[in-house]
Amino acid sequence: RGYCPVIAPLLGLLLGDGSQLVLQIVPAPLLSFSLAVLRQCFSSAPLLKSVWTFAFDRRTAVSAELLNKSLTAVSERALMVTTPSAVKAFMLKLIELLHLLDTGQYPRNRSTLAQGLRRIFGLKRSQPQSLALDKPTLQAQAARAVKIL
Repeated sequence: RGYCPVIAPLLGLLLGDGSQLVLQIVPAPLLSFSLAVLRQCFSSAPLLKSVWTFAFDRRTAVSAELLNKSLTAVSERALMVTTPSAVKAFMLKLIELLHLLDTGQYPRNRSTLAQGLRRIFGLKRSQPQSLALDKPTLQAQAARAVKIL
């Protein structure tokens, strides 16, 4: 018996008290195995807990849905299982948001060269105008990321 079947469920049981987010980080090849073991351990009545997956990459926005998911996980004493690359991507996203806010360089996807090429080739924007990053959007994403931490 090793970490996944013994230590991980025990840590999840002890740390998942409703005061903090319990995020268990496992190597990517062991993600499905770890999820299965934790779900099996916490599926019976006395130890009933939800087990969720935290998936994130740098292109993902720190949305209100992600914040709500993490707050719900805390309140339900659920466990979140993820990989090191998802945690790294989340931290890099937070650093990127803070850097953009600090320097005031907000990406607007409005370069004249790109606009000209889109017009010449008849291409449409790959990102809707509503998703363009401006200061309030960046601030909201950064605030959500900090709350998740």
